[in-house]
This record gives sequence, C-alpha cells and structure tokens, in this order.
Amino acid sequence: MCQESEVLRAAARKPPIPRGEGVRTLRLAMAREDVVVLGGILVGYDGLASLHGDHHDELVIVTTDAMLPRLEELLGELRAEIAMQRLED
Repeated sequence: MCQESEVLRAAARKPPIPRGEGVRTLRLAMAREDVVVLGGILVGYDGLASLHGDHHDELVIVTTDAMLPRLEELLGELRAEIAMQRLED
C-alpha cells in the first residue's frame, strides 16, 4: 500500500504536462492499482515516458516522437495483464 500512495503522490506532484514539438501524449483509463503497476514498469525504462495523473482512473503518459513506437509496443504487451483503455485527447 505504501508503494501505491508514493506513486500516486509523485504523479500528482509533477509539473504541468509538457506540450510542444516532438512531445506526444497518450491518455489512458485504468484501475488505480494498475496505475501503480504501470508507473513502476515505466521507471524501469529510463527515458521512455513519464506518467501524469490526479489520483483518479485517468492518466496521461508523455513521451517523445522517437520513443512513441517503443511505448506503444510496451503498452500492447501489457494489455494482456493490465486492463487499460486509450482515451481520445
């Protein structure tokens, strides 16, 4: 439970979601406990993406144009274990 609250607090403390040229965002909906799992996985992929959330079931993943294909591949692999829904921006 401690890890869950730490990940959620860290996501809420992040600065505003970066926008601009070369930056891509993906909006996802998933269970709160799965947000924690995904956050832990993304930490292991240094530079792949950052997670932004607000303690609810929606989150935004920020990556670069160059890293987007790898992120999409990883999310595709994780869909077998984590229920997630991609939301429109």
